[in-house]
Amino acid sequence: MSDEEISKLNRKTGAIKTKITSFATFLTEMKCDLEANVNVSENIEKLITKLEKQESLWVEFETVQMEIEYVTPEERIGEQYQIRETYYNDYTKGLAQAKVLLNSYDENRCNKGSVASECVESRNCSVTENSVREIRLL
Repeated sequence: MSDEEISKLNRKTGAIKTKITSFATFLTEMKCDLEANVNVSENIEKLITKLEKQESLWVEFETVQMEIEYVTPEERIGEQYQIRETYYNDYTKGLAQAKVLLNSYDENRCNKGSVASECVESRNCSVTENSVREIRLL
């Protein structure tokens, strides 16, 4: 593989890292909006949509990173493993924060005078193959 092709792969992982960072920024803003009760239903829908897209990023990253690692000389492979670990940690941190926001929204909604049966029903969320929560808004 040529240096140009490796450079292209590195740019792809950089673009994925940008998406991970952008999602983290979005989560910070989302948390503030939810705490301030700003456009809650709309923001929850945005969060669910962005979370679904975020979850597909790891497969994309893995594909590109494996190509890079395959052509990386043995003496530099440790650097690539470190890059993989850093991306993975940032990625999973974002997913965890998003899921905490969704769970807290669900819990807050049930604790603010909702009819008990509605709360029980709202907690019956299905989990997709990628563990994305589906929330039905009442």
